[in-house]
Amino acid sequence: MSKAIRPPIDYGHAARAILAETRPLEAGDPIEAVMHACGFPIGLPPTVRLHPRLPFTLGTNEVLGHHPAVVFPLSRGDGEIAAIEILYLGATGLAPVLEPWQTHWFSESISEGTFFQLSDETPGVVGVTVGITDAVAVLRINECLTVCAVQGCEGLEAFDWPGDTLHIDVYATDQTEAAGHALAARAIHAGLTAAVLMPATPGASWFQELAFAGAIPCDDQSQAKADAARLDDNHDDERQ
Repeated sequence: MSKAIRPPIDYGHAARAILAETRPLEAGDPIEAVMHACGFPIGLPPTVRLHPRLPFTLGTNEVLGHHPAVVFPLSRGDGEIAAIEILYLGATGLAPVLEPWQTHWFSESISEGTFFQLSDETPGVVGVTVGITDAVAVLRINECLTVCAVQGCEGLEAFDWPGDTLHIDVYATDQTEAAGHALAARAIHAGLTAAVLMPATPGASWFQELAFAGAIPCDDQSQAKADAARLDDNHDDERQ
């Protein structure tokens, strides 16, 4: 007797089914307590969703409880949902479970360049960075961008940009600069324009740049630092 072949799981369908049960975030949702505890001073984008009672599983099909959960949909360049990230919540913070932050089906989708899209402000012009915190900061620094977040350097290099993209600004850091340049080179080879941008403060993340530098545009920060350096030099000359 031939062994039955198990059909492939449609992870995108499963992700969309979970998303269909979510709603937009509202004031007073438990995610606010998590953000406050983490020192996160800026709000999450409207593309982040809340599931009121999501089953919790841990590597098996066994349901180990139900908790509210923040859901981040991960898309491909064709607009299809490929995976989701989930953060399980309790009444005043993270849910009391072994792994409150879970990525469903992401091990396969990360190499496919999936991304979480925070906004769709300017079709054709995309800003991309690693991680949700830096992506929210980039959106606050430049509200005219369509901003996408990816996971890690591998996800940045493989970024599957939206189909109508004409230009990509890669918001890199010291840790992701090489991957950012690899993405920019791939985009230019594909006929797009691209640039790699770095925080004005050496070693800083874009979140730190926003939180601690007042969200001053990078060019203005650089100019301010140059002016301050010239003032110091002038003061030194006067003392001499």
